Amino acid sequence: FQAVLKNKYWFICLIVWIMCTFYLTISGTNLSYYCQYLMGNVEYMSILTTAEKLATIILTAVAVPLLLRRTGKRNMMLIGSCVVAAGHALAFIAPLNLTLAVAAAVLRGSGIALCFAVLFAMIADCVEYGQWKTSLRTEGIIFCAATVGQKFGQGVASAIVGGLLNGAGYDGTLAVQSPAAEGMITNIYLFTPILCFGIIAVFMLFYKLDVEMPGIMRDL
Repeated sequence: FQAVLKNKYWFICLIVWIMCTFYLTISGTNLSYYCQYLMGNVEYMSILTTAEKLATIILTAVAVPLLLRRTGKRNMMLIGSCVVAAGHALAFIAPLNLTLAVAAAVLRGSGIALCFAVLFAMIADCVEYGQWKTSLRTEGIIFCAATVGQKFGQGVASAIVGGLLNGAGYDGTLAVQSPAAEGMITNIYLFTPILCFGIIAVFMLFYKLDVEMPGIMRDL
């Protein structure tokens, strides 16, 4: 456990994993409210979710293997985070326009494909770094702690959404929500992807393990 606490790159990967989980949990929870109360049709949720997931699946299968050879893991994570944030910015142009919402979903899914394609490989690299730094190889606790981060992210994200909506006066028994509740639902939808993946992009600026790995592997 002490060896893991000395692994700075594991901490960075943990933050990345928590932010990804934050995004998936918050957007998955809030999107149905946004489609129902703001866009006026809860069925839009399936359209937006399908657009995002298809983009993720297709890009992961087709483009990621080619891009990874050119960019490396850290740069792919950074590019993916920027694609999510920049792509989702389309939603600000016309937040209730379904066409723009689908386009934003496709771009989000494309960026997410780049991020998730390398996340677990980056965690695996943390094992090598940890052994190099402490002489202890801790695959089990490093990967286990990463999944703890996932559970932590899910729990906290759910609590955040519930707390924000309750604080804004959301009432699930009403067919039409108050302006404050609608404003909160809109803000969660618009800002969550940019906030979560913006944080990931910032942390990637401090991730240098891709450059250090050849020397670390020689030493090991």
